[in-house]
Amino acid sequence: MSIPLVLAITFVILDMMDITLQRISLGALIIALGLLVDDAMIAIETMISRLELGESLAKAASYAWTSIAFPMLTGTLVTVAGFIPIGLNSSQAGEYTSSLFYVIAISLVISWVVAVLFAPVLGATFLPKKMKHEKHEPGRVRRGFHVVLRAAMRFKWVTILLTVGTFAVSVVGLGLVEQQFFPTSDRNEILVDVTLRQNADFEATDAEIQVFEDWLKQQDEAEFFSTYVGRGAPRFILTLDALTATPNIGQVVIMTPDNASRDALKAKILAFDRTRVSAEYFPKYIELGPPSASRCNTVSRAPTTKSCATMPGTWPACCPRTTG
Repeated sequence: MSIPLVLAITFVILDMMDITLQRISLGALIIALGLLVDDAMIAIETMISRLELGESLAKAASYAWTSIAFPMLTGTLVTVAGFIPIGLNSSQAGEYTSSLFYVIAISLVISWVVAVLFAPVLGATFLPKKMKHEKHEPGRVRRGFHVVLRAAMRFKWVTILLTVGTFAVSVVGLGLVEQQFFPTSDRNEILVDVTLRQNADFEATDAEIQVFEDWLKQQDEAEFFSTYVGRGAPRFILTLDALTATPNIGQVVIMTPDNASRDALKAKILAFDRTRVSAEYFPKYIELGPPSASRCNTVSRAPTTKSCATMPGTWPACCPRTTG
């Protein structure tokens, strides 16, 4: 009964904080579900152990509060502290994942409150007044675990070598895993960023996008599209990177019937881009995390803490570039 109670209180607090149920918050609830039952289980197990010693229900329930409340709170706060960097992150990634910290922190703290206040009440209501101490023989699983544990301790060097080998295999296998924390969304939209030279005016941008629109109308993959000249599309989804309004940029939002058509149209747009010398067409998908603003990113590093801005004319020498 503790889980429904914790979730109910958590949902009320999340609603008060205007945190909706979406991918990140639901994922945080899944993570929290494996943790929020621990405190209530510890409280009930403590009551059972005290009842087996012959104490009354009231004394056993009070013991669960006086003896284990602070250790459980410490463990809960240590777990919450592990997610603090996500909550304090002010970047685009932090904006997208901030609900992970709040949901886990709220649910775990509420689970502690439920464990020290409501779990003893539930235990005093449903547990019998007296419980006999029973000695249970270990089952097959536990006996098998004991055999494996004793063998691992007896042949300790073999165990260490197996552990190191397993770690090495996992490191090699990690290279086969796609290095993408935020995967691409399965939405059918394509966003096309259109960029002209910096001194292009609004009329030139409008004329260039008109050429693209005429070409786009001939493509079977495009069901319909919206065009924005001099600015980007409205932020209709949290992960959309809004463009800075300038006369030389534009954006086209294209809806396709399915993902296969979306991929095919993106390839055609890249081919169309190679035929247009006066403008750059950058097709992209909607991301589930912070979007990539361009095809390549440039990172500048200075050899010392002295800013390159204080050394005019020496940028190539003092700041080697890494382009990807």
